[in-house]
Amino acid sequence: MKFLLAALLLAQISVAAETEPAVQIRQCLDGDAAACNRAGERHVLGLGLSKDPAQAFDYLSRACELGFLPGCSNLGLLYLTGVNDAGAKRDPERGARLIARSCEGILDVDNCPLAAELYERGGRGVKVRPDLARRYYALSCARGRVESCLGIKLFPAKEKP
Repeated sequence: MKFLLAALLLAQISVAAETEPAVQIRQCLDGDAAACNRAGERHVLGLGLSKDPAQAFDYLSRACELGFLPGCSNLGLLYLTGVNDAGAKRDPERGARLIARSCEGILDVDNCPLAAELYERGGRGVKVRPDLARRYYALSCARGRVESCLGIKLFPAKEKP
């Protein structure tokens, strides 16, 4: 799961790598949710800023509070993996909900299959929820992830009596 966290964050931060970290922090403090997300990502990975889970948690929380769904997803990954040392306890159910929220709100190619797998397999503190697994596989399939279309077949819709 930690590899997944790093891979998702690296994929997102590469686009924003040209902006100086200090500028991103200033933009975040001015209410730029995307900048808060980038600052949080940098603190998770130690790219241009110290590797600081507490700061990462704070910036990603702010991004999510400001309505930036990729920030919610990244925050969800921190809750899932327990990477945060900020006093926030590992909370896999909350992490799964944040990732699912990101899937619901944006045309995202990564969060829907991740949410589907979390609810399909359960474990690590996430309860198995076939109804949610099917929902997120269906959203992912509709957004072009062919492998997710196979996941829908694992969870056929319940027939109404």
